[in-house]
Formats: sequence, structure tokens, C-alpha cells
Amino acid sequence: MEQVISVLWEDRAYDSKVKQLYRKAVSIMRATFREVDCQDICIYYRSYLAVNNKMFQCDYYQFMDGNKDKRKAFMDNYMPEYSWAEETNAMLGNMTD
Repeated sequence: MEQVISVLWEDRAYDSKVKQLYRKAVSIMRATFREVDCQDICIYYRSYLAVNNKMFQCDYYQFMDGNKDKRKAFMDNYMPEYSWAEETNAMLGNMTD
């Protein structure tokens, strides 16, 4: 939980209010996934959340698996609005050379 909070709300203190914000976001996400019948896309544990990457296709995962088309299409813009993604963006850029 703390890792997700530090990424999503990096400017907020890790306290009971932000923990409640996280729990509410997870609750809304779970309800939304149930509504569209894809509740198995995430794996939920107490204070832990993981994606079930067998349930969907993702260009990032395909890129990491060595898909040449995905690597060619990469335009050095992995999640530019998030400061925490800068390191990953640099790594992906190095993988396309």
C-alpha cells in the first residue's frame, strides 16, 4: 500500500487520510471491474494489489518481451506526466538502441 500511495500521491504524507483515499480508490476500481465482468484482472490481498497480466495485452509487457515492432514504435515518452517514470523511460530508451 505504501508504495502505491507514494507513487499516486507523492506530495501527500503517508497517514490515515491517504490510506483511506487508497482504500476508496481500490474499492471503486474493484466495483468498476465487476461491472464490466473483468474482476479477475487484479489480485487483491490485505494491503497488497497486483495485476494478473495473463488477463490482458500490454505494449509495455510486449516491449519487455522483445517485440521488435513495439521497440521500433517507442517514441521516448513512457508516462511523461509522472516523475517516478523517468528512470523507466530512460531504461526503455536504452533498450531501443
